[in-house]
Amino acid sequence: IGWCDWSSDVCSSDLIRQLNRVYAVLGAINGLIVRVNDRDELFQQACNILVETGKFSKAWIGLTDEGINPMRIMAWAGAEEAFFNDLQNRLISNAEVTTGVLARLLKSGKPIVCNDIANDATILEQKKMLRSGSRSFSLLPLVINGRTTGVISIHSSIVGFFDEEEAALLLGLANDVAFAIDHLMKAERISHLANHDALTGLPNRSLFSELLTQK
Repeated sequence: IGWCDWSSDVCSSDLIRQLNRVYAVLGAINGLIVRVNDRDELFQQACNILVETGKFSKAWIGLTDEGINPMRIMAWAGAEEAFFNDLQNRLISNAEVTTGVLARLLKSGKPIVCNDIANDATILEQKKMLRSGSRSFSLLPLVINGRTTGVISIHSSIVGFFDEEEAALLLGLANDVAFAIDHLMKAERISHLANHDALTGLPNRSLFSELLTQK
């Protein structure tokens, strides 16, 4: 994990409460993975859980290969839509930048934690992040079949919020979400092949008959 220099003055009781919230988030998102069969719903509800249950200041999920370089923000929570629209535009304008944290994560496939945004000059758009209330963040890779296909970005309003134990738990959460994405993609592929000709992509007889009965 890439770590920024940080120190924490959070007392032990606060640390325990933080960990309990992270465990609650893990439980809620694992339950979500079991019952949700739609990717977009999975992403949005996961972001909601991170903010509402985890008490993180904001969260967003982005994927590569979704028509926008370097990635498309798929879901978010914790800030107004305008904030994330601006972030999306900044991601596009900085698509060629190779030194930013997002570029580093996509290249290395390793999580990045910054526990003091105000004192890390490598953070692009540092002032905008601070004005939005973010003081620390964790950027977690979504890795499918050995390839980094997206990220989960989790922000806190507290300096030094992400200790090693929390970072490890949140990385596990990202791995669970990546597994769910892979499962949903395979299920969609199987469903498509069951109802369409593999060569032409046209509806096969089974789907054609079903459509006729719906008329």
